[in-house]
Amino acid sequence: MAELKKGIATFEALGIFEANGKTKIDQTNKPTWKYSNMFFKLKCGDENISTSLIGGFNPLAPRDIEYSEFGGKLHPIVEKNGRATIDWRGSCAIKWEKRFEKSELEKVAAIDKIRVEIVKGEREEFLTNYDLINYLAENLQDKQALKIYGNINYEYKDGKLEENYLITQIYGAEISEEYPAFCKFRQTVLIDSNSVQPVENGIIPIQGFTPQYINHNGEDYINSVIAVPFEFNFDTESLPKYQIYLDKFFKVEPKKFSEIVIEYGVKKYGDIKQITLEDIMTDENKDVIETDLLFGMSEEEVLEKYVGSNRRAVASGDVKYLKVFRDIGRTSEKIEEKVVLKHQFAANKYKESEVFFVEDFVGKRRQSQQKLEPKLPKPQSQKEETIEDVDFDELFK
Repeated sequence: MAELKKGIATFEALGIFEANGKTKIDQTNKPTWKYSNMFFKLKCGDENISTSLIGGFNPLAPRDIEYSEFGGKLHPIVEKNGRATIDWRGSCAIKWEKRFEKSELEKVAAIDKIRVEIVKGEREEFLTNYDLINYLAENLQDKQALKIYGNINYEYKDGKLEENYLITQIYGAEISEEYPAFCKFRQTVLIDSNSVQPVENGIIPIQGFTPQYINHNGEDYINSVIAVPFEFNFDTESLPKYQIYLDKFFKVEPKKFSEIVIEYGVKKYGDIKQITLEDIMTDENKDVIETDLLFGMSEEEVLEKYVGSNRRAVASGDVKYLKVFRDIGRTSEKIEEKVVLKHQFAANKYKESEVFFVEDFVGKRRQSQQKLEPKLPKPQSQKEETIEDVDFDELFK
């Protein structure tokens, strides 16, 4: 067992950029502050990914750039054993007026820079969102196809958890039948023996936690990796063999937490209902449907003929966004010239006493933590993954 470590929280998307007229360049709200902001939206098939970019500086007091837009100090590149290597423990600073110089940018680790290549071969690197926004405003075209990557960042403010998308890479792309638009997310999640909830309307909620580095909660500085609530869902219709996943990965010993990296998408629903024959029957198709039934088709077969295998519909009501499970995150490794897939999964990795929660810092405690004084783990700059090899594909043969 080990102290709680920060995990993966990333997204990847291929879609169409939608300009919306909400970009503002070189605004001022006080004499000592200059900023630009952009509402960045990418249409990815049935999904969208949107984020607000904002960045600025004090023109009267040029400053060194010491911190990444993604959080944490800039990591320097050093030579070790004749190779360029990231110094994870070190830090560096770039003079504001030298932030575009190639020789200066080469001193900073790639993970701390925003990379953009809208036109193949014309790569740009930025240390600030301010410069990124100004560049995109001048060079991005409406309806342009883009591939983007980024990190999911969590902040705890005024008793509420905020989820933000931080773009790290943007590339010009093409969308085709072979490479259709998509959006997918990867997230490290901790689950315990109480995480799996009862099925309702074909949805099984999984109530887990995600380990995140939290800087502060209001005026209280935390500066630690703690567990924050994270719920995702099994859609039993789109994942008919969900029970195999539950049996293989979601059985946890009491007072323990397993760690998994999940891949998920975001689906939009209203009130969820099942489509019936009455829902699809109209004056125009009534005779055809009744003939199909008369000739021996079952109601299920008729529904599949008219609406497909997915029988879930969006009824009236408030729109709901569900984080829908797709798979256990996989890595690949070449063994004896063959690519072997491994699932990112660690059974019973943490004891209950090793995991501290957001509630521990806002006056509420989980019952299991009532008698414990929080002993904060140290901030973790590098993720540590435990990979367990699972011959999962064999289950689907």
